[in-house]
Amino acid sequence: MASTIFQKYAYPTDTNVTDSVHFKLSEKNYYIWRNLMIGFIERQGLMSFILGTVPAPPQKITIPDDNSSSGTKEVENPDYPAWRSSDELVREWIFKTLEEDILIRVMDLETAKDVWTALGKDLGQPFQYPGGNEAGKKLSHYLPLHKAALAGDWESAKKFIEQESEAVKAIVTGFSETALIVAVRSPLRNHFVQQLVGLMLPDDLAIKDSSGSTALHTAAHVGNIEAATLLIQRNPNLAIVLNNDNELPLHVAAKYGQGEMVLHLLPITKEDAEPKPFEEESGAKLLCGLIDSGLYDIALSFLQQYPKLSSASSPVEPSPLESIAREPSAFRSGARLNICQRLIYSCLPAKLEELHSQNHSGDIENPTICISVKDKVHAVFWRGAAKIVPLIKDVQEKKKKHYQALQLVKCLCSEIVKLDYSKANALLEPPLKLAIRFGIYEVVEEILVSFPSAVYHESEKKQTLLHQAVVNRRENVFNLIHQFESKHIFLSAPDATRNNGLHLAGYLEPQQKFNLRAKAAGAALQAQRELQWFKCVPAVMAACWGRQMVQQMATQDAFNCLKALEDELSGKKFFGGNNVGAVDIAAIFIALWLGVIEEINGVKLLKPEKFPLLARWVNDILSCSIIQESLPPRDQLVSYHRTHNPNSFPPGPGNAPMMNAPFPFPPR
Repeated sequence: MASTIFQKYAYPTDTNVTDSVHFKLSEKNYYIWRNLMIGFIERQGLMSFILGTVPAPPQKITIPDDNSSSGTKEVENPDYPAWRSSDELVREWIFKTLEEDILIRVMDLETAKDVWTALGKDLGQPFQYPGGNEAGKKLSHYLPLHKAALAGDWESAKKFIEQESEAVKAIVTGFSETALIVAVRSPLRNHFVQQLVGLMLPDDLAIKDSSGSTALHTAAHVGNIEAATLLIQRNPNLAIVLNNDNELPLHVAAKYGQGEMVLHLLPITKEDAEPKPFEEESGAKLLCGLIDSGLYDIALSFLQQYPKLSSASSPVEPSPLESIAREPSAFRSGARLNICQRLIYSCLPAKLEELHSQNHSGDIENPTICISVKDKVHAVFWRGAAKIVPLIKDVQEKKKKHYQALQLVKCLCSEIVKLDYSKANALLEPPLKLAIRFGIYEVVEEILVSFPSAVYHESEKKQTLLHQAVVNRRENVFNLIHQFESKHIFLSAPDATRNNGLHLAGYLEPQQKFNLRAKAAGAALQAQRELQWFKCVPAVMAACWGRQMVQQMATQDAFNCLKALEDELSGKKFFGGNNVGAVDIAAIFIALWLGVIEEINGVKLLKPEKFPLLARWVNDILSCSIIQESLPPRDQLVSYHRTHNPNSFPPGPGNAPMMNAPFPFPPR
């Protein structure tokens, strides 16, 4: 079991809280989280640290000292470091199970009790350990039964119950839990559960805790199928009892990813119960729970059985398509695979089981059958390889998950487009925007193919889909959308702030700046990534620069972009170091075209006094002989575009070049 460093206070070092608490505390799951945390902390013998029943010992103590004039001296208390270490351990356990937005609220609190109490006040009722009142006396009386339930010690529990038969349904914790609810949390205690259920009346099994959950809700949460079977055999109506969140045990199993439990409870849950479990809000909650927990195969089967749920939703829950549109890891586009994994992924068949089970008959000379046999051999090979090489099995599971998620999206879209136009349009808009935001091009593609009119959706800022792809730096989505009609119009159209596609390409919102800092391998890679937009966006939006480009570029956002490049040049001649590198080549747009635009419009953005390193770099890069050989003279560029686009360059500041030629350089 746990090892102990300090003798006076328990200090279990070989336990992992996430093995017992499989999810993180959010705004909606406080009571379930609290019960699991209490069970875990109780098992470690450290409940006193969240109850505050063992206060911190003094940091210093006074001991006799014959050499001191006072006869005493003050020394460090050896008990304090021991207490502090155990308290820090409990505090760390709590922190590990908090969502980031919850963690921020309590991370500065010093003790485990302070954190625990603050969470209770903020998210629910703070834990009040009863004592000194009638309820407290009862809990103290039933403490032996509570301990027996935690340990699965039926013999001790049996002796207690023989003396007091009503103890089978007695409340044994501060959260109104019975011994049965405590016991079903672990399959290792199912012998205890079996014996206890045999002594209880059917109605006793429906006793709820403070969160409104029965023993079946708890068994569904942890996936204890054996305990669930024992409970339902004794009282079949438990499957349709709601908790305080209006959730059936089936909903709880789906929410916490207990797939086998979901399959076990589905045929048991009565369709005609009230509220209807598979219709409207309840059905949508179940489907979204399956999606959120990654049970895409069960969700697809459930949706095919109840297709109307594709358009069902609740006032506080997203639609099923919205739920999956916020899960990038469910699709190939969001999977982070290394080179080896990508190679295996490309070779693996998506439907390994189906290929393996196919049984074709026919002439060997039939080419269709030959291909089928080849596919079967291919599937058998990879099935065997997966058993030997763990990496292959892991990639195989990912690919199967991606395939199931895509099939689910296809099914959802096919059902939604059967609705009337306005309702389908309203249902598809939120998931489309989410998919663009998260870069899930599979969802974007399926929505646009199923409902082409969705390409005309705009954000609250009047940004087209292409604008949104640019803002979120989603190249894969951008490349997909720009294949549709009127792409130039979508890119050149100004949004609510008069920015067009290229303006947005040069702009980074604060969160995007943070993401780049966190993900990029270095400042050079960040600069290179941003410069890619200056290379690819103009190539697909010829003649799409707004007439107020310089006015827009002269904003602080444009200076921020130039400042990022200026910082990258610190201590270097070129972006690549002492020699011209790939980033320098990509930045030719800055070196050449920005100067041309400035000369034509009479506005100076790249001021030497503001950006001395960048200005020096422009001179150095344009002075390189190999660069000079590849570019037309600057004077020729200015003259050419003034001659061929006279309407694009009216004199005076504030007007931008309209690059109508598909390639920006004049013929040589």
